[in-house]
Amino acid sequence: MVYQIKNIASGEIDAVASLPLWIEGVWECGDQRFTDPAKTLYEMPTTLQLTAMALYLAFTPAERIAIKKSTDPIVEDFWATYELAADQKATIDPTLASFVAGLTYLATPTTATPPGPGILASPARIAQIQAGIAQ
Repeated sequence: MVYQIKNIASGEIDAVASLPLWIEGVWECGDQRFTDPAKTLYEMPTTLQLTAMALYLAFTPAERIAIKKSTDPIVEDFWATYELAADQKATIDPTLASFVAGLTYLATPTTATPPGPGILASPARIAQIQAGIAQ
């Protein structure tokens, strides 16, 4: 597979060594890094679609268990959407606003105001899950 990153302003597309992951203000692309503090300078030029299995494996076992045990209605709804996609053998668009909002909520610490479930260890996990990186 050929991975690419696009400069939004110029439209220039660069081939990169690995799937671009935006982690805390930097696009990590294997042997290349692109600084983008607000995630407004670069983007992936095509949308990656995740199979239900790829999404499932992108969560760690501990994350999956915590999600399944949660009684938080937002977490339950997030996982219900995954289960529906799995049942329908549908792919999941990891850039969909509701999906990103769900991941962001899962990464919100229990100490935040308002508190979240703190299921994901850090916001960096969001990009890894969106990329379908198996854990």
